[in-house]
Amino acid sequence: MTLTDPTYQRSTSGPLRVPPAPASIDAEVWPGVARPPAGAKAALAGKAAGALFRGAAWRLPLRVEYPDGSVLGTGTPARR
Repeated sequence: MTLTDPTYQRSTSGPLRVPPAPASIDAEVWPGVARPPAGAKAALAGKAAGALFRGAAWRLPLRVEYPDGSVLGTGTPARR
């Protein structure tokens, strides 16, 4: 699947939706993705990336909704 796939395209009827990840990832094709990083360095990098993302999303006119219901950004809810 690519970003040109119709699944990613914005429609006039609603927000841009990203399709769910596949059930399994081919380790031969995506070795760096098939096994997530672990350890203290990965934990620190993850926290730093999360802080950068939250800081950017907080300032931008977009809305990020997490599965737990929390929301980031200054965008308004999409019309459904």
